[in-house]
Amino acid sequence: MMKKLNILLLSLLCYSCINNNPFYIDINSQTIVSENQSPIERVEINNLDTFQCFTVERNRKYKGEYNSNRISLKNIPPWFNIFTGWKHEKINNKYFKLLPNSNYSVERHGNNDAAPIEIKFRTDSMSNIINNPN
Repeated sequence: MMKKLNILLLSLLCYSCINNNPFYIDINSQTIVSENQSPIERVEINNLDTFQCFTVERNRKYKGEYNSNRISLKNIPPWFNIFTGWKHEKINNKYFKLLPNSNYSVERHGNNDAAPIEIKFRTDSMSNIINNPN
């Protein structure tokens, strides 16, 4: 009986780790969206051409109304902080821009140490997301 209970608990733990982070990129709204409506705690946005890396994390000190299960890549909301570089320097959200004609990856890190999920995309000459090869 105890062995079956351990197997069940281990299966539930693995399932929650695997399925805790699903997200997609809505090309029409240029937005990262959580599939299961769970809050997005942190994503890493990497330019695969220039190797520039941004970490976008939910600002736990933000006071006011917010929706943390969506992140607009055209205008990252104030309830998220943006950090860049290996020194993890905070930048003002209005300075974040996707570069034109570039390849990117977005990796979502979830709650409870769930395994991260990565999505790749490309931008056009106007810095709009044009495809999602995953």
